[in-house]
Amino acid sequence: MAVRAMFPLWLRVWHWLNAALFLALAASGFSLHLAGAGAPPLAFRPAVVLHNTAAALILASYAFYLAMLGRTGDWRQYVPRLRGVRGRLAAQVRYYLVGIFQGEEHLFTAAPDRRFNPLQQITYLLYMFVFFPLLAATGVFLLFPGAAPERVADMGGVWPMAVAHTLLAFAFLVFLIVHVYLALTASESHAGLGAMLHGGCVSVPAARPALAAQAPASQGEVDGKNDTDARPGVIPAPVAEASDTLAPEPPGGDGARHPGRAGVAGDGRADAARAGVVHRGPERASHL
Repeated sequence: MAVRAMFPLWLRVWHWLNAALFLALAASGFSLHLAGAGAPPLAFRPAVVLHNTAAALILASYAFYLAMLGRTGDWRQYVPRLRGVRGRLAAQVRYYLVGIFQGEEHLFTAAPDRRFNPLQQITYLLYMFVFFPLLAATGVFLLFPGAAPERVADMGGVWPMAVAHTLLAFAFLVFLIVHVYLALTASESHAGLGAMLHGGCVSVPAARPALAAQAPASQGEVDGKNDTDARPGVIPAPVAEASDTLAPEPPGGDGARHPGRAGVAGDGRADAARAGVVHRGPERASHL
């Protein structure tokens, strides 16, 4: 068995950096919305600076995330298996809405190569690869209003961008709440909140070494026997070693027992052995 981390180090560092930046964006964003309606959490000018700085850093963090997904192949974690996906989605939704409150077993067991159930995969696909790029694009248009389209849906270009940016921000706030709730309700220690701190190490089967090209020659030495049954790709032991399994022949060879085959030279079984067939009974013949 080998030990692997459920969440690799680069992903854990990115996750907590992203969480801190998201909270900074949320606090500064609320302050900007409430700037003219009472006492916001932050003053307007500091809120603007914090929001723009956190936005620039989270874009850089996202670029790093995409690069690491491509480099490590971790992007496969987010691609659901389409066959039977509707049924698995329905079962997962029912579990989150009903089963989890009735103490039912989790439907999905997380593993390093498969961390997310189908509902999580689709949710992450939408948020990380659709909603976040839209959130970033609308934010850029608000930061540089001159780059925004002049008209969107018969309205001035900046106003629709502001509305879309706000709605997407609230969607991410809902995602954060649900994300934390599900992390706290995870029954497995390697899949909960703590796993994102220490990695959630689990034992997995070790990779099976490839068979050497000349492995058959040493197979008999390792096992002390010649096991060619149900082992495709393993060449039988030399015929000389298997000769003790051949029954003794009556005098006169095969021709004496079968007069009609008197023209065949030598013993039939010996010929078969020379042809590469080892007899181990009527159903146990292995061919080279």
